[in-house]
Amino acid sequence: MKKTLTALLSLLIYSGLMLSSAGCSRQSGSESAEESLSRQWVRELRSVSKLQLASMSVGKTVKSERHDWYKIGKRIAVYSYDTYLYAYIDLSELEENSVEVDEANRIVRISLPEVKTEIAGREMEMHKEYENIGLLRSNIDSKERAEMKEKANKELMKELGSDSEFVRVLKAEGEAKARVYFETLAAKRGFTAEVTIKGSDSK
Repeated sequence: MKKTLTALLSLLIYSGLMLSSAGCSRQSGSESAEESLSRQWVRELRSVSKLQLASMSVGKTVKSERHDWYKIGKRIAVYSYDTYLYAYIDLSELEENSVEVDEANRIVRISLPEVKTEIAGREMEMHKEYENIGLLRSNIDSKERAEMKEKANKELMKELGSDSEFVRVLKAEGEAKARVYFETLAAKRGFTAEVTIKGSDSK
């Protein structure tokens, strides 16, 4: 009888330890409703990938002027063309903790990647702004115009570096529109959005 009670007590203790261990395992491995909702937001936003926010056209002027001492007459030509830029956020760069949902206070905190800029394209043809070619001088042909545009493109790429005023203005506009976009998105779901953007000066 004594041996039976001892064996039963040992079995109860062992069972209790097993249940406790299983309970702890379930609790540590479980995900709260807020965490699940946060992960759902991240998955949805990542699927958007590149979110285009703002665009801008930048005009570039290029000039060709030749005064050869052995030739009579002027040969001056000025052409222009537009280059198109846009600001975007790559939402595929979102991390698992980039979105935090506070269900109790109906707040969603979103940490966005940096707003970037990219050249979307250029006008194929250049516009003639001015031309003064003497009677004894040759006209500007398509090959020379192509060379002029190639030279202008290289200059423009330097002008559109990260410190460019064009880029700063476009990024600022993109950041402002990103905040409005996500605040509107959250509001439609009954939340207030608190948006932070990497590299942004505005809070």
